[in-house]
Amino acid sequence: MFRRLACALFAIPFVVITLPAQHVPWVTGYYGYWGEEEMPPPAMHYRGLTHIVHFFARPEMSPSPYFGPVVNPADSMQLVWGTDHYSVGTYNVMDSLLVYSHRNGVRVVLSIGGIYGTQAEVIDFVTRDSSRTQAFVDAALGFARRHGYDGVELDWERPMSSAQVSLIVRRLRTGLNAWPVRGLLVVASAGWDMRLKTYDPALVASAIDQFNIMGYDLHMPGNLIGSDGDLSDVTGFNAALHRPDSTRYPVIYTLADTYDGVSHPAYIDHGRLFLSGYNKLRFGPRYAVNVLGFPSEKVGIGIPFYGYIYKNRTAPGQPRAGSTPAYLSYKTTLAALHAGGTRVWDDHADVPWVTGTATAKFGQWGIAVDPGTPFYITYDDTQSVRLKVRWAKDLHLGGIMLYDLWYGWVPGANPPDPLLRTAVDEFDRR
Repeated sequence: MFRRLACALFAIPFVVITLPAQHVPWVTGYYGYWGEEEMPPPAMHYRGLTHIVHFFARPEMSPSPYFGPVVNPADSMQLVWGTDHYSVGTYNVMDSLLVYSHRNGVRVVLSIGGIYGTQAEVIDFVTRDSSRTQAFVDAALGFARRHGYDGVELDWERPMSSAQVSLIVRRLRTGLNAWPVRGLLVVASAGWDMRLKTYDPALVASAIDQFNIMGYDLHMPGNLIGSDGDLSDVTGFNAALHRPDSTRYPVIYTLADTYDGVSHPAYIDHGRLFLSGYNKLRFGPRYAVNVLGFPSEKVGIGIPFYGYIYKNRTAPGQPRAGSTPAYLSYKTTLAALHAGGTRVWDDHADVPWVTGTATAKFGQWGIAVDPGTPFYITYDDTQSVRLKVRWAKDLHLGGIMLYDLWYGWVPGANPPDPLLRTAVDEFDRR
């Protein structure tokens, strides 16, 4: 922004004062295709959202150009028509999402894949060759631009090489800069992946508009160093803001990541837990900004609207072996609270959890909890979401990312998106 001051009467030459560009914080919400039936775009409340990530277009191993909607008709139909829920051709979810989002001043970026498993393997394969990378980038950006998206999102879990990251990010940035209106580049990163230092701070500063760190899936403290039945393999918190009490939950306190990112360096040897005796940053925005040198205005923190349930477990810190956790929406967690569950608040970690024995059957997708079954749920509610947003603001982060909007959708409630409303209201609070 420029301001020109002149005074011809005194023959003072023009003085040009350049003011710094104003940073606009973001509230970015994910819209997964699985939410299309229960939460169609016309039913959503967009107030407070600045960006939506349409999740997702799967990359393909072959043939070239490796971009899902171009080479995989099934993926394209799911993305456009929502074939999980609608007959092909009856309801264009993609067009509806773009129309309603833009009508409400919300920009939409298309997630072009790279999440864990096969998708990560495909992006790894693509970025090992310059020509494959360019073919993928051209196809992905061409699709996004033709359909009216405002940019793309790269969610790569996990990148194994800084050279590969730099290649695809710079190619995406160059292509997005060529759009008539500069396209947005959003990156989602699992916080523990940052320890590999595959994202260079200078690259983030120059090429990426939002670098959102996933602050969730932290519920199994030893999931990166322990194994099934190991001493570290206990139930934990999905998204603890701070470390829990060291006396009540010593393993979680020692090993689990939190938003603060501070933990004991530790390791497991023959079933025994060894500590080095000092704390250090090893996860999240504090680590990214204070240790790696990322610009804080480019960093956002991911807040989950979902939780995890363990059957036949009743509290944090219990041995997990034999109980596989399953995703749980906020709606189903509320149902659990009406079917024998009791909410407990952890004053140290600043998160809630639920314990109980089911008095009625409840569940979702592949998980069903029958009457008489003990259960433990780690999740976020309006109180913990508010504290997380306040924490992000205190760190002067660039914004917050919410995963995902449907997980926080409660049909029939007023409002039907209580977690989103809480996040937006706290974010807007001065």
